[in-house]
Amino acid sequence: MTVPSTLFVASFDVAPEHQAAFERWYAETHIPDALGIPGFRAVHRYVSGGDVDNAAGAARYLNLYDVTSPEAFRSGWDTDYRRASSADFNRWGHALSNANVGLYVSPGEQGDG
Repeated sequence: MTVPSTLFVASFDVAPEHQAAFERWYAETHIPDALGIPGFRAVHRYVSGGDVDNAAGAARYLNLYDVTSPEAFRSGWDTDYRRASSADFNRWGHALSNANVGLYVSPGEQGDG
């Protein structure tokens, strides 16, 4: 198994009353949109397997976006396609909580940027 060197990470909770509609939209619309952003190779989704002592407060959903490089992420992030995808995602803001996002890079892959 090859481990990606660059990940865009998003974690969040979804209000129970919106969960089914959000899951459908995420799988049918958001993932295909995300994979249309240059440099985005795959999306891996996870659901919390339960509370662990040191995971109190962790979000229920964890989504890992495999990106080719930090430079590809920055280039892909600055496109109309990504802005449209983000705007569509943001319509779910009322149903999301405990949200966190970030770009993570393997040590030695960070570069100067």
